[in-house]
Amino acid sequence: MKKYFAKYLPVEGEIKDDDHFEEEDITGKKYILKNLGPLSLLPHDHLKRRQKVKLFLCSKDIEVGDIVKEQLLNGELEDFTIHTLNDIDLDKQFKVIGEITSDAIWVKEGDEFIAEGVECEVFPIHTHNFDEEGPNSTIIYTDKEGNIVETPIFLIKCPTCKRFH
Repeated sequence: MKKYFAKYLPVEGEIKDDDHFEEEDITGKKYILKNLGPLSLLPHDHLKRRQKVKLFLCSKDIEVGDIVKEQLLNGELEDFTIHTLNDIDLDKQFKVIGEITSDAIWVKEGDEFIAEGVECEVFPIHTHNFDEEGPNSTIIYTDKEGNIVETPIFLIKCPTCKRFH
């Protein structure tokens, strides 16, 4: 099994052109769709909710002290801190490593990657964010509770051209 995998996770913000979003219909079935323009976002009677999502690099390599996402019985995800080895439940938990760049258009949810050694398939990038120390490799945003969160962005190795995008 490879150490990292791709997963769509909900993010804050308005759904804009080329953004991905998750729709949940009244039966509870969920779909990941891409916004191709105004017609993609027309209201429908069968929809229960619509949420902007982004593709993130995640891992099941969980250790004491990690903050993980845990899937609740209702299907929602909640942040949970691992305090002891007994807190780890790999069936329900995963660790978010960082956002996958939108340029890696071949990456799908569930794809797995190697992150170290000669066969490395992921690489953190620098964004255009600058601070006192120069460019940094994170996106900084505020979550629902008002906490400042820093998220690294990762390039993924293209299986065709073998370059990182």
